[in-house]
Amino acid sequence: MSVFNKKESTKQNQPLSQKEAVYNEVIAILTKNKIIQKSGESVDKQLTEKHIEEIQNELEKKFKAGSIFLKETTSNKEKLKNSKLMSKYTKGLINNWLRRDKRLNGTKLEK
Repeated sequence: MSVFNKKESTKQNQPLSQKEAVYNEVIAILTKNKIIQKSGESVDKQLTEKHIEEIQNELEKKFKAGSIFLKETTSNKEKLKNSKLMSKYTKGLINNWLRRDKRLNGTKLEK
């Protein structure tokens, strides 16, 4: 299976969306470090730089393994080959979803 082509994968082994991958890794770090996310509180205040690095490392591994969806573009192919570019990309991805994902940014979810 190609890292890029979402259509090649079946529902069972379909790559995760980038949003879900970031969420899963953040929750894994919180759980591992016994950090409790309080309702209405932004997670980014609870994460240290070390936590962010751990999340980045896991995301990078999963991108390279093809378990996170990455659109097939020339620049994304370069990211997979160049760890410095991938590191920069994953850091931005984490910051983006910490701000935008309501499960992580402290926005109360409607029931």
